Amino acid sequence: VDGVAYAARYENGVLVRGLTRGSGVMGEDITENLKTIPDIPQRLSGNFPPVIEIRGEVYMKRSDFIALNAESEKQFANPRNAAAGSLRQLNPKITATRKLSAFAYTYGEISERDFATQSEYFDKLETWGFKTTRAWARYAHNMTEIQQTYNDIMLIRPDIPFDIDGLVIKVNDIATQERM
Repeated sequence: VDGVAYAARYENGVLVRGLTRGSGVMGEDITENLKTIPDIPQRLSGNFPPVIEIRGEVYMKRSDFIALNAESEKQFANPRNAAAGSLRQLNPKITATRKLSAFAYTYGEISERDFATQSEYFDKLETWGFKTTRAWARYAHNMTEIQQTYNDIMLIRPDIPFDIDGLVIKVNDIATQERM
């Protein structure tokens, strides 16, 4: 997803802090702006760990980008720039008008983990109230299947309602991910 990375920290299921990736060491506090994005729950549903940092991507659908540029004096160059500018906006009321969307895909700090695979984690994310990229995810068992998945996604790329800047290949088994 060609957007802006975010990290959202939840304590006892409540969103307490949101950050951009920033320099990789120091991010910007975007808590109030994240709270305006419907795809990022302010309170988690279901069973969740006491502390978890959800990481994902804030993006703007192409149709929302076109509509924003049609009604704005300032023209954004592309949906990613519009999402980035909106997310870093000092006034959350302006951010709320920008029709931002978000996917969640990984985690940072976590106080306890009860899932062993990426697909189980996606199940958790969806239960907690997040959207994931599962609709575009494919299981591949070898390099030939990975290449075929890439070819398939490139064929439907124009039909995906948001820009993508490539594909992410993830090992499903979390223990293997951590060893890698």
